[in-house]
Amino acid sequence: MDPSPNILQSSNPGPFYDTSPENLSAARTEFATVLDSGLIRDDEEIRRAHLGTRLSQASPSHTANLVLYPCSTEQVSRISRICWERCIPLTAYSGGTGLCGSLAATRGGVCIDFSKMNKISNLHHSDMDITAQPVVGWMQLNAELAKNGLFFPPDPAPGACIGGMVSFDLLLSHCISVFSQLRLDIPGFPL
Repeated sequence: MDPSPNILQSSNPGPFYDTSPENLSAARTEFATVLDSGLIRDDEEIRRAHLGTRLSQASPSHTANLVLYPCSTEQVSRISRICWERCIPLTAYSGGTGLCGSLAATRGGVCIDFSKMNKISNLHHSDMDITAQPVVGWMQLNAELAKNGLFFPPDPAPGACIGGMVSFDLLLSHCISVFSQLRLDIPGFPL
């Protein structure tokens, strides 16, 4: 057998996702047990607003079917479980400033917009340990840290958020030696 990448790729069926209208409708009913109805959106304008950033737009065919706005880690966990059980793909959206195209929902599904999760829960000055939600911006974080004589060294862009920095691995690649520990309140990122 020829081990060329083309042969291997053609024999790999890839992941299975079920974004059928029936499955998405049933999932929406389940999401309604987790979120208020106003936090579950399927209107075209909102879906297209989550298509990318002004500097990195995805194809209109890469639009999520639903956009959800959780307010807590518990809600994100429950949403993720519903999607996992129903084979619905997830796309995370935090600051919307990325340049890498990771916001594209290439398989449709659900976009989780973390915009309501922007709090710094804990800051332990003695060991430089912090717990932050995904939409805490690095500028917001630095303003809080400055009160304690600390700073957060990565400088990706003024609108960058911790969630996006984690997804692009900017944190660990730029400051692993600076912080002894960084604990983020971001489901799916076991740091």
